[in-house]
Amino acid sequence: MSLNFSSPFFLFGLMGMSIPILIHLLTRRQQKHVRFSAVYLLSKSQKRSTKKSNPNRLLLLLLRCMGIALLSLALAGPFFSFGDSEAFRSNAPSSYVFIVDDSYSMRSRIKEKTLFESAIQFLSNLLTKIPEGSEFSLVLASHPARTDQDWIAQKNSFEKLI
Repeated sequence: MSLNFSSPFFLFGLMGMSIPILIHLLTRRQQKHVRFSAVYLLSKSQKRSTKKSNPNRLLLLLLRCMGIALLSLALAGPFFSFGDSEAFRSNAPSSYVFIVDDSYSMRSRIKEKTLFESAIQFLSNLLTKIPEGSEFSLVLASHPARTDQDWIAQKNSFEKLI
Protein backbone atom coordinates (compact mmCIF):
# COMPACT_ATOMS: atom_id res chain seq x y z
CA MET A 1 0.00 0.00 0.00
CA SER A 2 1.45 3.35 -0.97
CA LEU A 3 0.22 6.93 -0.83
CA ASN A 4 0.11 8.67 -4.20
CA PHE A 5 -1.28 11.96 -5.48
CA SER A 6 -3.33 12.45 -8.63
CA SER A 7 -2.08 16.07 -8.99
CA PRO A 8 1.20 16.34 -7.08
CA PHE A 9 1.79 19.83 -8.50
CA PHE A 10 -0.66 21.17 -5.90
CA LEU A 11 1.73 20.07 -3.14
CA PHE A 12 3.70 23.23 -3.93
CA GLY A 13 0.78 24.96 -2.22
CA LEU A 14 2.24 23.75 1.07
CA MET A 15 4.83 26.48 0.64
CA GLY A 16 1.90 28.87 0.87
CA MET A 17 1.80 28.14 4.58
CA SER A 18 4.66 30.61 4.91
CA ILE A 19 2.45 33.50 3.73
CA PRO A 20 0.36 33.82 6.93
CA ILE A 21 3.54 33.48 8.99
CA LEU A 22 5.23 36.29 7.04
CA ILE A 23 2.15 38.48 7.35
CA HIS A 24 2.04 37.77 11.06
CA LEU A 25 5.69 38.71 11.51
CA LEU A 26 5.53 41.82 9.32
CA THR A 27 2.36 43.26 10.80
CA ARG A 28 3.30 43.00 14.43
CA ARG A 29 2.14 46.13 16.10
CA GLN A 30 4.94 48.43 17.06
CA GLN A 31 4.40 50.23 20.31
CA LYS A 32 3.72 53.89 19.88
CA HIS A 33 4.99 56.18 22.59
CA VAL A 34 2.50 58.89 23.34
CA ARG A 35 3.11 61.30 26.19
CA PHE A 36 0.29 62.60 28.28
CA SER A 37 -0.64 62.75 31.92
CA ALA A 38 -2.52 59.44 32.37
CA VAL A 39 0.18 57.18 30.87
CA TYR A 40 0.10 54.91 33.90
CA LEU A 41 -3.57 53.97 33.39
CA LEU A 42 -3.14 53.56 29.65
CA SER A 43 -0.15 51.22 29.98
CA LYS A 44 -2.10 49.01 32.40
CA SER A 45 -5.04 48.67 30.03
CA GLN A 46 -2.77 47.99 27.07
CA LYS A 47 -0.99 45.17 28.92
CA ARG A 48 -4.32 43.53 29.71
CA SER A 49 -5.51 43.64 26.10
CA THR A 50 -2.15 42.36 24.83
CA LYS A 51 -2.24 39.39 27.19
CA LYS A 52 -5.72 38.48 25.97
CA SER A 53 -5.01 38.86 22.25
CA ASN A 54 -1.65 37.04 21.93
CA PRO A 55 -3.05 33.49 22.28
CA ASN A 56 -5.88 34.42 19.93
CA ARG A 57 -3.43 35.66 17.31
CA LEU A 58 -1.35 32.49 17.50
CA LEU A 59 -4.44 30.31 17.27
CA LEU A 60 -5.65 32.27 14.27
CA LEU A 61 -2.21 31.94 12.66
CA LEU A 62 -2.27 28.17 13.23
CA LEU A 63 -5.77 27.90 11.73
CA ARG A 64 -4.75 29.88 8.65
CA CYS A 65 -1.68 27.69 8.09
CA MET A 66 -3.71 24.50 8.56
CA GLY A 67 -6.38 25.77 6.15
CA ILE A 68 -3.81 26.38 3.42
CA ALA A 69 -2.16 23.00 4.06
CA LEU A 70 -5.47 21.11 3.97
CA LEU A 71 -6.57 22.92 0.81
CA SER A 72 -3.34 22.10 -1.03
CA LEU A 73 -3.47 18.47 0.12
CA ALA A 74 -7.10 18.15 -0.95
CA LEU A 75 -6.34 19.62 -4.38
CA ALA A 76 -3.40 17.23 -4.78
CA GLY A 77 -5.86 14.32 -4.65
CA PRO A 78 -4.28 11.76 -2.33
CA PHE A 79 -5.11 8.10 -2.83
CA PHE A 80 -3.79 4.76 -1.66
CA SER A 81 -2.54 2.30 -4.24
CA PHE A 82 -3.24 -1.35 -3.47
CA GLY A 83 -2.60 -2.75 -6.96
CA ASP A 84 0.84 -4.15 -6.29
CA SER A 85 0.48 -5.09 -2.65
CA GLU A 86 2.02 -8.04 -0.85
CA ALA A 87 -1.27 -9.96 -0.92
CA PHE A 88 -1.01 -10.33 -4.70
CA ARG A 89 2.61 -11.44 -4.51
CA SER A 90 2.19 -14.18 -1.94
CA ASN A 91 1.37 -17.75 -2.88
CA ALA A 92 -1.06 -18.27 -0.02
CA PRO A 93 -4.73 -18.52 -1.05
CA SER A 94 -6.89 -15.63 0.11
CA SER A 95 -10.41 -14.30 -0.24
CA TYR A 96 -10.97 -11.42 -2.65
CA VAL A 97 -13.97 -9.15 -3.14
CA PHE A 98 -14.01 -7.17 -6.38
CA ILE A 99 -16.25 -4.11 -6.58
CA VAL A 100 -17.12 -3.07 -10.13
CA ASP A 101 -18.94 0.14 -10.99
CA ASP A 102 -21.83 -0.67 -13.34
CA SER A 103 -23.41 2.78 -13.41
CA TYR A 104 -24.46 4.60 -16.55
CA SER A 105 -21.22 6.60 -16.62
CA MET A 106 -19.25 3.38 -17.21
CA ARG A 107 -20.89 3.10 -20.65
CA SER A 108 -18.88 6.02 -21.99
CA ARG A 109 -16.28 5.04 -24.54
CA ILE A 110 -12.58 5.66 -24.58
CA LYS A 111 -11.13 4.65 -27.91
CA GLU A 112 -13.15 1.55 -28.86
CA LYS A 113 -13.96 0.17 -25.40
CA THR A 114 -16.39 1.24 -22.75
CA LEU A 115 -15.06 1.99 -19.30
CA PHE A 116 -16.93 -1.05 -18.00
CA GLU A 117 -15.16 -3.32 -20.53
CA SER A 118 -11.82 -1.81 -19.50
CA ALA A 119 -12.60 -2.47 -15.83
CA ILE A 120 -13.51 -6.09 -16.59
CA GLN A 121 -10.31 -6.55 -18.59
CA PHE A 122 -8.29 -5.07 -15.72
CA LEU A 123 -10.02 -7.50 -13.37
CA SER A 124 -9.20 -10.43 -15.69
CA ASN A 125 -5.54 -9.39 -15.78
CA LEU A 126 -5.54 -9.14 -12.00
CA LEU A 127 -6.92 -12.68 -11.69
CA THR A 128 -3.80 -14.07 -13.35
CA LYS A 129 -1.70 -12.80 -10.43
CA ILE A 130 -3.88 -14.40 -7.76
CA PRO A 131 -2.79 -17.83 -6.46
CA GLU A 132 -4.87 -20.96 -6.98
CA GLY A 133 -7.17 -21.97 -4.15
CA SER A 134 -8.37 -18.44 -3.51
CA GLU A 135 -12.04 -17.59 -3.39
CA PHE A 136 -13.75 -14.67 -5.07
CA SER A 137 -16.87 -12.55 -4.90
CA LEU A 138 -18.11 -9.84 -7.25
CA VAL A 139 -20.04 -6.79 -6.07
CA LEU A 140 -21.70 -4.44 -8.54
CA ALA A 141 -21.69 -0.89 -7.22
CA SER A 142 -25.04 0.15 -8.65
CA HIS A 143 -27.57 1.78 -6.35
CA PRO A 144 -28.36 -0.12 -4.19
CA ALA A 145 -25.22 -2.23 -4.22
CA ARG A 146 -25.83 -5.92 -4.85
CA THR A 147 -23.71 -9.05 -4.91
CA ASP A 148 -24.06 -11.22 -7.97
CA GLN A 149 -23.21 -14.45 -6.21
CA ASP A 150 -21.71 -15.99 -3.12
CA TRP A 151 -18.09 -16.97 -2.82
CA ILE A 152 -16.64 -18.89 -5.77
CA ALA A 153 -13.63 -21.07 -5.04
CA GLN A 154 -12.57 -21.86 -8.63
CA LYS A 155 -10.73 -19.18 -10.58
CA ASN A 156 -12.03 -20.53 -13.92
CA SER A 157 -15.66 -20.30 -12.80
CA PHE A 158 -15.13 -16.73 -11.67
CA GLU A 159 -13.48 -15.79 -14.98
CA LYS A 160 -16.51 -17.17 -16.84
CA LEU A 161 -18.83 -15.14 -14.62
CA ILE A 162 -16.99 -11.97 -15.51
